[in-house]
Amino acid sequence: MIILVCMIAGMGLLAESIRRKATDGTLDRRVALAGAVMLMIAAALLLTMSRYSLVKTIGRLMMPAGVLWLSMMVAAAICWSRNLKHATAVTCALWVLCTVAGNHRFASSIVSGLEAPYRDIDVMQEGGLDVVHVLGGGTSGSNGHYRLGASGGRVMLGARIYYAGGTPLLLTSGSAPPGRDGRPGHDSAAATTAIWTDIGIPESAIIQMPAPRNTRDEAAMLRELARERGWQRVGVVTSAWHMRRATRLLRDTDFEVVPLPADFISDGRGGLPRSFAAWIPGGDGFFMSHRAGWEILGSLAGR
Repeated sequence: MIILVCMIAGMGLLAESIRRKATDGTLDRRVALAGAVMLMIAAALLLTMSRYSLVKTIGRLMMPAGVLWLSMMVAAAICWSRNLKHATAVTCALWVLCTVAGNHRFASSIVSGLEAPYRDIDVMQEGGLDVVHVLGGGTSGSNGHYRLGASGGRVMLGARIYYAGGTPLLLTSGSAPPGRDGRPGHDSAAATTAIWTDIGIPESAIIQMPAPRNTRDEAAMLRELARERGWQRVGVVTSAWHMRRATRLLRDTDFEVVPLPADFISDGRGGLPRSFAAWIPGGDGFFMSHRAGWEILGSLAGR
């Protein structure tokens, strides 16, 4: 964090000296020198890092998110040096947003709040289930060449529960709408079924429900199917960060909903980053921020 403060202060002081030079033609050498010293301190602190930390820091700065982050910092300093108040405010706001949204620790704090209620559930101890409904979204691929996706843990958790004797029946759902070129969208139900049958689960133990295209539709069709078949205890498998929205859509049902969380993506820790490298935004932070933001928007939209 000290390195980050030195970098921001150094750039700010140098930008101020440039601004004064541009406005009244004089160069305040003390301000320029102070800015240069702050940047030198930041560089010196970087060089005192261990080889591992230094390589990690440089690597993160060279990634697209790191380059964007540094570019915003420089752009903010340039706007300030030219006395562009509105542009400076906007650039600084975007830099802060990029820092927060792409920061692993900050994003983990938000996602951890979504996952916390389900972290202590022992899913393999939940037996006596009439059916286990695995929500869509855990697969990718097309034309029969299916594979597990980023949330593939939910697909395998359903299979594990089946093989452990927790349920005699698996329910898979979900499909994507057709593309603009008219090609059919990804059939998550078919993909999950193909993966399950590949690992030995008989088709007679699988129910496909491909019609739903979002969680709200999945919940509605599960209610209808449960009434038809008289299910009393239904396990719901989805990613832990998605479980709160899924179970909320299933409240006040005629059957017991048993949450079976998979795909935890947060480490359960939050707070301020302790190292300079941890302040640099990255793809992992943006990934978690995207997941959390999508869940919040989905809850607000009732979907």
